[in-house]
Formats: sequence, structure tokens, C-alpha cells
Amino acid sequence: MWKNNKNQIKQLLKTALAILCVGALFWLALVFPRYYYEHYDDNTLNRVTFTDIDVSTYEASYDSFIEKLHALARGFSESGMRAVQVDEPGFEMSRTELTKIANEELEKLTNKKGLNITDISVKKKDLVLYERYVLYQMSENDSFKGISGWKLVYENKKRKLTLFLDEEYHKIYYLENQSKEVTEYDSSSSGTEMYGIYGAQKAFTIWWVIMMRYYGLSYEDDNIRIDMMEYQKTGRIIFDEKYEITFFCHMRYDKLGREVMQMGIPINKVIQM
Repeated sequence: MWKNNKNQIKQLLKTALAILCVGALFWLALVFPRYYYEHYDDNTLNRVTFTDIDVSTYEASYDSFIEKLHALARGFSESGMRAVQVDEPGFEMSRTELTKIANEELEKLTNKKGLNITDISVKKKDLVLYERYVLYQMSENDSFKGISGWKLVYENKKRKLTLFLDEEYHKIYYLENQSKEVTEYDSSSSGTEMYGIYGAQKAFTIWWVIMMRYYGLSYEDDNIRIDMMEYQKTGRIIFDEKYEITFFCHMRYDKLGREVMQMGIPINKVIQM
């Protein structure tokens, strides 16, 4: 009888040991892979390798500002443009630098060859907003290279001036000058009523010459066709006979009789100005 009890005890121990082994193997099957992959990642994937590669959104691959206008015309014509606001380390500019650039470009644009459209200059203390954007094509075309620029807003008691500047060439793509002072004209007045037909035509022609010179456009370029639309204060630049971009110079008065001037290309359709 003692032998039978001894055999039973041995059998129970073997059964218990077998159960423990099966349990241990089951636990290892569940836990071991997780610890293995963590160890593998620590020794391979999580090792940081530094390379000297420029992955910034700032583009310097456009050979000229005309090439950028061509790219924008293609973007607007094919699928439209979109803007992404970016805040990339290493591309910060101070209020002083931005204001200096803005004044230099405003001087070129509004006083070219002494043809003064309007007296506009800005001060650093009036810079209330400055944001950096990169423009892309809506279709996410891989061949389209991003175009970087700055949206600047200057505001004081007399006016609010909004600019969109190219980051590389500093050209003004868009300008909006909103006066806070009421003029003698009411909101029903148009450019033709204020200046007369001849005066409106002359004013637009002067503006068009200034814009052409400022952007470096020429009638002699075989790949560019330039259409000036009389009395509408709007013109078109057509590249390769299929990509078109609009230039405009609009002056109006709001309901309170305050002057509002908009000039450039329609960046305001992409970025809220």
C-alpha cells in the first residue's frame, strides 16, 4: 500500500511539473517576442544617424523670379494652389529685417521711375503679424517645387497694410492697403467717375508699366504673352500659351468712404489676407 501511495505521489508530481512546463512555454510564447523586438529596436532602429541633408521647406532651386511666376501660373491653371503655414527653425527673420525688406520693395513698386502711385512706407512698431507660408499645387504634383513667402500685416491709426513677400527674391506678390480715414468720395464712386475715362486709362497704363518692370516681364520673351485689359485694371500673363496668371490693381471705397487698394497676383485666394 505504501508503494501505491508513493507511485501516486510521483505521478502527481510529474503531472504538476508537466503542467508548469506547458504554462511556462505558453508564457514565453506570449512575452518573449515583445522583449526580443524591444531589444532589437534599441540596438538598430532607435540609433540616430546624422546626415548633412537639407530637408527644409525653403526652396532655392528657382533660377529666376520669372520661373516662379511660371510655376504659379501652372499651379493656378491646372488645379489651383494651396498654402501651408510653417514655422521652421533656422528660417526666422526679425521684425527689423522684414520691415527693411518691405520698405525696399515698396519703394521699387510704388515709385518706379518716379511714377508715384501712392506713398506707402512701414515701421517696425506697426508690424502686428508676420507668418511664413509655403505655396503648393493642389494636385500635389511632385514636379512642383514649393514657393516660400512671408505674410506681413502693418497697422496703425491711419491704415492697415497687408503684404505677401517672396522669401528668396523678396518680390511683393500681393499688396492690400486699407485706409482708416474717410475721404471725400463715397462708396458709389468708381475709378472712372473719379478720374474720367482718360484719367482711369492713363492711371492703369502707368501701373501696368510699373508691374511689368518690377517683376522683370518683357514683351520680347517668346514664351510669354501679355494681355492688358483696358479699364478693368486687370492683366494676364500667359506662359507657353496655356498657363495663365492674373495681375490686378483695384481701388475702391468701402461703405464709410475709406479707400481700399489691392494690387499684385491673387495670393489672397490662397491665403486669407
